Amino acid sequence: MKKSFTLIEIIISIMILSILFLAMSGVIKNLKITKEILEKNFLKSSKKELMIKTLYYDLLNAKSIKIVHSLNFDYDRIYLITSNSLYHLIYPNVLWYVSKNKNTLIRIESPYKITLPNTNLFFADKFEQKVKIFKIYKHKNKFLVFIKSNKSLYFEIER
Repeated sequence: MKKSFTLIEIIISIMILSILFLAMSGVIKNLKITKEILEKNFLKSSKKELMIKTLYYDLLNAKSIKIVHSLNFDYDRIYLITSNSLYHLIYPNVLWYVSKNKNTLIRIESPYKITLPNTNLFFADKFEQKVKIFKIYKHKNKFLVFIKSNKSLYFEIER
């Protein structure tokens, strides 16, 4: 006589497999959500690190630095001629400022002198939105950069 599974054994095994598949689908869903959150946080943190690194090297490698302090606002502008270039220009003119559009911190790089609002040829990078304060303080050969958006960022550089 052939041995085979009974109907009850098959139904029980199908129920156990369906419970396992349901549990695994929940795990896979949670993994996808976790992956999206980690990617978002990584991109946000790497963009801030890039902003700080770029501004730091702009200041460190600058041939000339001009800081324009605004009296009514918490936003400074900094004009530089630096050897630090994101677009492989030789000693580009660089401007860091906060635009009125969503209070975005923008870096403009150009081979020519930068005059706002008219600029002929330039490369613009948006680094941070909803900036509340962008201040640069200079004392002798030291610079203190303070950026406040959701979190406060600051660093000091000595040239």
